Amino acid sequence: MPAAWAVLASSLPADTRTTLKDQTQLADEGFVTRVVRLHSEGQTVAVLLERSLIEALAPYHRLQSTLLLITIFGVVISIIGSVLTARSVTRPIAALT
Repeated sequence: MPAAWAVLASSLPADTRTTLKDQTQLADEGFVTRVVRLHSEGQTVAVLLERSLIEALAPYHRLQSTLLLITIFGVVISIIGSVLTARSVTRPIAALT
C-alpha cells in the first residue's frame, strides 16, 4: 500500500473536491461507499465507488408512497364494503321487529 492516497479521477465538482479533506466528510451527506481493489501489472489500485444514498433510494421511496396509497385505498374500500354488508344483514332483521 502506498503511504498516501492520490486522487486520479473524480466525479465530484471541482469546488467540492478541493474543500474535501477526507472521504469521511461524504458520509455525513449520505453516501454509500464501496472500495474495489484492482490488480494490474504488479500494481494495486484502490477504487472508491460512491453513490448518493438519497439517489439510490429514490425509486424505493416512490414505491413506498404508492404502496401507502394502495393500502389506504384498500382500507377505505373494505370499510365501505363492511358497512354495506352490515346494512344488508340488519335490514331483514329490522323488518322482523
